[in-house]
Amino acid sequence: MKITKQRLKQIIKEELDATLNEASRKAGKTTAYQIKKLDPNFNFQTQPSDEFAGLMALQDIDNSNTATVYDANDNIVGTLDLTSSPKWLDSVIKYSPDLVRRAMGQYG
Repeated sequence: MKITKQRLKQIIKEELDATLNEASRKAGKTTAYQIKKLDPNFNFQTQPSDEFAGLMALQDIDNSNTATVYDANDNIVGTLDLTSSPKWLDSVIKYSPDLVRRAMGQYG
């Protein structure tokens, strides 16, 4: 497969933009139990089978006050309101997305 110079530049630019966007947001490891305690109004799109199973909350790029919650299989569980408790940004959502993915054993 041959890639043109222009296409290669475009791929590099897209990857660089994605990396810069990813670097500015934070993530954290949580559980359904913790979500229910800190945000009683959270609407689970998909109910985890175990309320203590690890979930990843990834801060949204377009709104830093919300985070999308994923299960270990990268299925979306719901959208979390980070303003529902000061503990979200103080102690949970403060790590790099890559570090959280590694901690959950999703790769690496």
